[in-house]
Amino acid sequence: MFPLSFDLLKPNGEDPPQGSRGSYYFFVNDCYDYADHSYGRPWRILYWAFPYDFARGIWPNVRTPLIWDPSAILTYLTSSTLFVVIALVPDFAVLRDRTTGIPHQIYSLLSLGWQGNPRQWKLQIIAGVLLSALILPVFVSVHSIVSWDFGMAVAVKSWHSTIFAPYFVVGAVHSGVSAVAFVLILLRWAYGWQAYIRHEHIDALGRLLVVVATGWFYFFVMEVIFGIYGREADEIAVRALQFTVWPISAWTVIFVVTTYFIPVALWLSRSARRNLWIMSIACISVNIGMWLERFLIIVPGLANRQVFTFTWNMYSPSIPEIIIVTATFALVTMLMLLFSRVFPLVPLYDIKEGDILKTEIQIGRRVVPATYRED
Repeated sequence: MFPLSFDLLKPNGEDPPQGSRGSYYFFVNDCYDYADHSYGRPWRILYWAFPYDFARGIWPNVRTPLIWDPSAILTYLTSSTLFVVIALVPDFAVLRDRTTGIPHQIYSLLSLGWQGNPRQWKLQIIAGVLLSALILPVFVSVHSIVSWDFGMAVAVKSWHSTIFAPYFVVGAVHSGVSAVAFVLILLRWAYGWQAYIRHEHIDALGRLLVVVATGWFYFFVMEVIFGIYGREADEIAVRALQFTVWPISAWTVIFVVTTYFIPVALWLSRSARRNLWIMSIACISVNIGMWLERFLIIVPGLANRQVFTFTWNMYSPSIPEIIIVTATFALVTMLMLLFSRVFPLVPLYDIKEGDILKTEIQIGRRVVPATYRED
C-alpha cells in the first residue's frame, strides 16, 4: 500500500524509493511460496489452482478457498511484477548503455527499447499511475480473501466472524507500512541515503501509523466484542482460552502491548518519530505483535476441544515449522540484497528530475531545499 499510495499521491512531488517497491514485490512473492508449501502436497498445487477439467465432479471444487487464495495471490504477484518493472524501465535503459556482454543483452531486453523521448515518458508515467490505482483494490481483495479462508472453514466455528475482512486489511496495512519503514531505515543506514530518506519521511510514516494502529485496535476490540456478544459456546470457549488460560493469555497480552500500546506511545512523540533507533524498535515491535496475532487467530481456534478432538495436548511448534518461518525471513532478506546488487534502489531519473527542479530558500543563516507540489 505504501509504494502504491506514494505513486498516486506523490507528496512534495517525490517518488517512492525502489527499495519500497522491491520489498513489496518480494513480500508478495514469499506469500505465494508460503501458500505452495503449506498445502502439504506442493506437487499438486497447479492442478488445484488451475483445474483443467471437471470430469471428476466436484473435485477440484472451484468454490473452495484453496482456489481463491492462489488465484488472488497470483494476480497480486503478476501486477506487482508489472509495477516494479515499469518503474525501472528508464533505469534499465541507463544500465543498458553502460554495460557490455550478457548484462547488456539482459538490460536491453528489460528496457523495452527505451529512448527517453516525451511519448515514452508520458506512457511510462500513465502506466505507473494506472497500475497503482488498479493494484490497490487487488491489495484489499487479497487480504479479504485470506480472511475468507478462515470464514469458509466448516470445521472451526470461531473463525466465522464477518469483521475478519476489514480487520485483516487494516492489519496488513499496519504490519506492512511498519515493515517498509524499517526497511527504509535499514537502507538509509546501509547505503548512506541521508539525502534521499530524510527524517521528515520517517516522521510522516510514524504519524500515518498512529492512525492505522488506532483503526486496527478498533477492529481488534470489535472482533472480541462480536465473539462474546453472539453468545455462541465455541466463541466463548475460544475467548476464554485467549484471555484466561496460560500461556495463551500471556501471548495475548504481549501481542496487544507490542502491536499497539508500545509503538503508538512512541509515535505520539515527535522526537521519537525522528529518532531512527526508536522508530526501528517500534516497527519491529509491531511486526512481532502482528505475527503473534496470526498465531492467536489460528491456534486457539484449533486448540478448542471439539466432539472429535483426538489430540488433547497444547500446540507447540515443531522444528520443521520453525525452519520454514525462519527461512521465510531469510528469503526476503536474500532477495532484497540480490535486487540491490542488480538494480538501482533509488530511481536515477528521479534524482535527475530533482536536480533540475530543485530550488533553495534562505531561512535565517541557513539555505534549505524548498519543497514543491505539482499542479
